[in-house]
This record gives sequence, structure tokens and C-alpha cells, in this order.
Amino acid sequence: FWHRAERKLDFRRENVLFVDDTLAVLRTAKRYGVGLLVYKARGSSRALPGTNREFPTIMDFNELL
Repeated sequence: FWHRAERKLDFRRENVLFVDDTLAVLRTAKRYGVGLLVYKARGSSRALPGTNREFPTIMDFNELL
């Protein structure tokens, strides 16, 4: 995924901000070299917040603004 996305979107992986609610996806992005990774603890308003100790965490995208 990341190789194709980088070619198609022409980004520099070390400058990318990537937010996801799945730790496995964030770990894959980290291995690829994505520079700014954030865990979204509440992937759905119906779900309980997840926990992690690996990445900076937000509950809502408004926290990034």
C-alpha cells in the first residue's frame, strides 16, 4: 500500500501525518518510514476508547486543529 500511495501522491514519507485507529496499521506505517503517526483512540463514537503506549493519542480530530 505505502509504496503505491507514495508513487501516486508524490509525498515525502518523513513529512506525512497519518492518523489511524488500528495499531497494526500504524506500526506498518512506522516501518515504512512515515514520520508523524497518531493513534485515534476512539475510532467510532459507539466504541470505547482504545489504549496504546507507542504513539501520541487523540480522541477526536479537533485535537489536531
